[in-house]
Amino acid sequence: MSGERLTMRGFQAMKLLEQGVSRDEVAERTGLSEVSVWKYAKKLGLVTRRCEPRDWAPVQAALDDGLTYRDVAEKTGVPIGSLNDALRRGVVTSGRYRASVTREKLRQTLGNHPDVDALVEVLWKGLRK
Repeated sequence: MSGERLTMRGFQAMKLLEQGVSRDEVAERTGLSEVSVWKYAKKLGLVTRRCEPRDWAPVQAALDDGLTYRDVAEKTGVPIGSLNDALRRGVVTSGRYRASVTREKLRQTLGNHPDVDALVEVLWKGLRK
């Protein structure tokens, strides 16, 4: 949008947006696409989130339980794309790199240590945080 000339429809859209007309209504009245109207609204600083901020605690709990991303998405109703975005931004964290670690593999790694079961549980809890 920057550097572009404002068309008559664009000017009309911005005026309607400033008056508080909804983006859908502006698109209908001006014949502009919803995306174009959204861009004008953004330029005016009027773009807000379409939904309430998400509560990520249930998602984090499901990830901590070791569920796959697909299972987390199904259990919590969070789209997989949103889950991936949240993981990338650090909103939630995953032990994906630890997914291949199992209690049995820990036992095998520790070998014949006399307190192997206690160590496995301590390590397991540490890995799941």
